[in-house]
Amino acid sequence: MGDEGEIWNKVREHRKKSKWEYCDKALMLLHEKGIVAKPLEPTLGHYRVGEYDFWATTGTFMHRKTKNRGQGVDNLIKAIKNNQ
Repeated sequence: MGDEGEIWNKVREHRKKSKWEYCDKALMLLHEKGIVAKPLEPTLGHYRVGEYDFWATTGTFMHRKTKNRGQGVDNLIKAIKNNQ
């Protein structure tokens, strides 16, 4: 494998690591706010947060009934508080 292939392998590894770091931070923030995230498929970073599905590795969330989508853990917290 050439030098360029090795560089891209390192980039992919870094992206995976960054996604899981974001996942840990998002779950910690939800826990601090007192919001329960029930794991559906933790190996994929997929959680149920109230009426929302939350993919913690990307920060994407979707309301299960209305199918409204959003991005980011802060926006998820706002959406949960608005629905209460």
